[in-house]
Amino acid sequence: MTRATETKRLQTDRDRAVRRRLRAGLLRLGDYLGWDRQKVVCFSEAAAGRPWRRCDRTALLQVLGAFAEVAARVRAAGQVSPIGGSADPELAGIDTGKGARR
Repeated sequence: MTRATETKRLQTDRDRAVRRRLRAGLLRLGDYLGWDRQKVVCFSEAAAGRPWRRCDRTALLQVLGAFAEVAARVRAAGQVSPIGGSADPELAGIDTGKGARR
């Protein structure tokens, strides 16, 4: 095997390893959101615009960015008060359930 061929093979092996780690990381991120593998794959394909198996490093990093956007929105949604969706401290503790006065 020539030196150029060996270098190319090593680069290909490294690229595959990076893609495997990125895919595994995306599956873990999906798991944090309660998504199964199929949902993560569908989300990834939609975000990258190509099939999961054809996602290269750049496409997988693009999907990672899309996950970051989802995480930011989930985090922001979690900061809203559960009392009628209001962050007003004066409304804290007010019962807004059935039969409550408004």
